[in-house]
Amino acid sequence: VLFKSFWALFFPLAWLQMRLAKNSPGMAPFLVLLSTLLHFVGFALLVAILSTLFLGHTFAILQTLRFGFSQDLLTCLLVYGAIALLFWYNQTVPVPQTYLEKITVVAGRNNVAIATNDIILIAAADAYIAIQTNEKKFLHHDTLKSIQAKLDPNKFLRIHRSTILNIDQVHSFRSRLNGDYDILLLNQQDTRLSRNYAAAFKKAMHNHTRPAI
Repeated sequence: VLFKSFWALFFPLAWLQMRLAKNSPGMAPFLVLLSTLLHFVGFALLVAILSTLFLGHTFAILQTLRFGFSQDLLTCLLVYGAIALLFWYNQTVPVPQTYLEKITVVAGRNNVAIATNDIILIAAADAYIAIQTNEKKFLHHDTLKSIQAKLDPNKFLRIHRSTILNIDQVHSFRSRLNGDYDILLLNQQDTRLSRNYAAAFKKAMHNHTRPAI
């Protein structure tokens, strides 16, 4: 039982290896060797302490180290190497980004689910944001920065420091000859495109394909 404690050390050291690799990805190969070394040193110290407490005699640390290296060096390298490969795989395989398809807002005593496809624009409104659809406007307790991070960036663009626009709703836009633009929406509403966001907006519109109705 005493020498089986060797296997219990994999759990804390594997966790430590993953934490260090996450903070310093370039050190992942080095961490295989470091984890292996810590494992054998920790094992030798653990055996020495437990044998002193429960067996009445102490297994020498150097003797346990030599025994461990001769018996389990390859096992340690394989286990910690596999952990490093798993970490590398998780870092290189992209995780599909998901975005909100509905936003639930409070309207009076009701909770209303708004499909993001139905949103025309979102504007700042003091401590709230105003979500506009063709039917009405809904006040929602959030910030523009927070809500924008949850929406598809290929579809919802910042056009002003106080406005996010669904570009599916754009009919046309024209220059005001001062760097700003007027955007005409499908519902015939006008809104302002600030010069600070004009380049990103025009690039998005150039690449944009309006969904089929």
